[in-house]
Amino acid sequence: MGNQILKPVKKDGKYYVDLTGILPANYSKSFTINVNGKAFVTCSVNDYCHKVLNLKNSSNKLSDLVTAIYELGTTSK
Repeated sequence: MGNQILKPVKKDGKYYVDLTGILPANYSKSFTINVNGKAFVTCSVNDYCHKVLNLKNSSNKLSDLVTAIYELGTTSK
């Protein structure tokens, strides 16, 4: 991944960025997104999966997806 410049996309009044190129073996590695040169968020793929699974209002489809992503990462080590 290295240092990439990500272009935010605005949808429904919120901004999103797509992170690509994270291999399953690196799902536990934390990545930091900087905004204007300052750390904005640090998170790993596994952290995101954990957060989604602990949300009371996440959809079954999203829960199933992040469970599959997590399982892929644990089998790829």
